[in-house]
Amino acid sequence: MEANNNDWLEVAVFIHGITPHAEVKPHAETQKKFYDRLNAALGRKNKAAFAGRPIMVEWGWERSLDEDQHLAEAEDIIKGEVFTAIKRTFDFAPFFLVLRPVYKLSRKVFYYGFNDLFYYVSDEGERTVRGNVFEYLSREIVFRSRPFGKSPARKVSLTFFAHSAGSVIAHDLLYHIFRGDRSEEAVEVVHEVHDLFRRGLMRVRKLYTLGSPLGALTMIRNNELIRKLREGEKFRPEEIGLLPAEGVYNPRWVNFWDKDDVFSGPVEFMYDVRGEDGRAVVEDKYVDLGSFLGDLFPPSHNKYWTSRGVINYVAETF
Repeated sequence: MEANNNDWLEVAVFIHGITPHAEVKPHAETQKKFYDRLNAALGRKNKAAFAGRPIMVEWGWERSLDEDQHLAEAEDIIKGEVFTAIKRTFDFAPFFLVLRPVYKLSRKVFYYGFNDLFYYVSDEGERTVRGNVFEYLSREIVFRSRPFGKSPARKVSLTFFAHSAGSVIAHDLLYHIFRGDRSEEAVEVVHEVHDLFRRGLMRVRKLYTLGSPLGALTMIRNNELIRKLREGEKFRPEEIGLLPAEGVYNPRWVNFWDKDDVFSGPVEFMYDVRGEDGRAVVEDKYVDLGSFLGDLFPPSHNKYWTSRGVINYVAETF
């Protein structure tokens, strides 16, 4: 069953974020549970479930498709060397003995988590992940539009669920698609997706970001963005495909964040969020992920996927 408008095939797109763990596991199981719970919540609200098979992206470890698959292995080597060196040293400081377990956890988060972010925002890392993820996603979108090359093309409506650094990847992808980037640096197949959009065969229905560092990372990636921030210049939602669409209502982008998740933060300040229907196009939704473990980092960073409040609000705004 297709959602709301039978002319559109509704497809969910999942992009995971950083993986601050020594042993990286596939993210599809967590995303599938979220997807099934969301479809059940949509049913309780008498809203149609997603019809198309979801698109799930893996990057930064061995299940990914390009050189970025070695990132997790490199992080593990670095962490092993650093922690071995720490064990060889002795430093008696009674006051800090209480804090050293915290320092140890912080180092693990740094080597397994922050390094993922550093890799993506570096020039070569960005090109590698972008080449991998952009091409994979674009080909999946094109396939949904014309499975096995069948004609005529179907109209594909995308809803993104992007967690952590995955929100930066999703934001970059949408920006490149909707500005119609024809530069040599752009992935060629992205042009095909832009052409689908230009012909009215592709749209972005909703963007949901979970635990996103976009507010911090997006605005300090180059001097032009820093200038925009200083001068109070806003991005336009249309630049990432959040265009007026029949039967689709605001908010078009909901950004979930929790102050106990140090990677997350608001994004409204970056965008001209006004909507013609009186509701903002871009909305920051604060969620208290709750429980003792929910208030600790890094557990708090992954609890969006299991939060009833997140799932119910997605179903309410879809």
